[in-house]
Amino acid sequence: MTIILLMFIYAVLQPIRSYENLARKSSTMLTQSTTYYINNATLANDGDLRTVGEYCAKTALRHDIAWLQVDFGSPYNIYSVKIVYRREGDGSNDWKQYRFRQFYLDVSDLPATQTTTAERTRCYTDNTTAPNLPPNIINIPCIQTARYVIVETTYDAPEDNPQTGAMLEICEIEVYGCNPNCFNRVCDTSGHCNQGCVAGYWGDCSLECSDNCFKNVCNITGSCTEGCATGFYGNFCNKICSSCPEGCHRDTGECEGACPVGKSGTLCEKSCSVNCDRECDKNTGICQSCVAGKFGELCNKNCSTGCVSFCDRYNGRCSCKQGWQGETCECYAQQLSDPTTNQKTVLHGVVAILCISLVLNIVSFTWMFRNGICRSQNKKGSPLVTSHLLPHLCMIQWRTTLLTKN
Repeated sequence: MTIILLMFIYAVLQPIRSYENLARKSSTMLTQSTTYYINNATLANDGDLRTVGEYCAKTALRHDIAWLQVDFGSPYNIYSVKIVYRREGDGSNDWKQYRFRQFYLDVSDLPATQTTTAERTRCYTDNTTAPNLPPNIINIPCIQTARYVIVETTYDAPEDNPQTGAMLEICEIEVYGCNPNCFNRVCDTSGHCNQGCVAGYWGDCSLECSDNCFKNVCNITGSCTEGCATGFYGNFCNKICSSCPEGCHRDTGECEGACPVGKSGTLCEKSCSVNCDRECDKNTGICQSCVAGKFGELCNKNCSTGCVSFCDRYNGRCSCKQGWQGETCECYAQQLSDPTTNQKTVLHGVVAILCISLVLNIVSFTWMFRNGICRSQNKKGSPLVTSHLLPHLCMIQWRTTLLTKN
């Protein structure tokens, strides 16, 4: 009567929820302390609720202790445990749940073989004494988080004659609960977490958020909702920032702040010119200053050999060494004083033309005098021609004579 009252209060006070039968999960394993004939532990989670002995898991005779253990493989949130015990009928000669008296139900994170009852968490103890019988189907509240559920007894039923020792005859055990990562410990009969996962888990709430999620927080898809830890980016924070000393943008991976010395680009993936003096602009790669002897935006141009030392960072202008000239000291003074090959060629041509002209004039004058083309006249009434005008007048006369003959 006490047990029935307890079950009723438990059902009324607890909110209506549905849970998964963890004992039927593919990863769950059942074992027992010993086995009677072929009644092995797997008969206790095969879904067959018949309570005839051949359908139940049984431990062997003549042992001081008997136990059956449910191993989930990892800790789960347990809500209740239902046990279906052997009972073959209501007749006076039918076998009943005599051996079920004074059993106890424990949970633990270690198996039965490695723990004593004092090292486990007790969920229930049956105090039934002969000739009374406990119910052969019992639903026990057990709100705990554990990996193992252990049903155990040391009771030797007086109905066994002669005595057979402690025995268990469990036809079915159902352990209802949820993945421990279900928010508010709520899930449906298939184990789906209705209200989502606790912080740090996603998917079916068995998958951990990436360690790179800020504060280890992600949503049901695994996307990091609070951003990424320093050095990572992407929805799942699974991409590494490329040499970004101050971190990178959560979505694009572009480096925030300056790049390391000698690097440029939005991802700091490019190297500055080897001729940059340490740093270059993050976005353009333009050197902030050049090493000695170089100029230009990328410091890829050589200062003139005529520069005393450095040249202007942008245009290459410099102070010239002795003998050098020009804005960038590119011209040596000796080169300017000596005519070039082209200049010499032109000069030689001019001299040759002048020489030829002189020879032609001499030949012309000689021919004119010999042929009497030009003789001075001193007739009366004719003006006397001065000697310095004579050549010019002779030339005019010679040309006139040529035209008349023609």
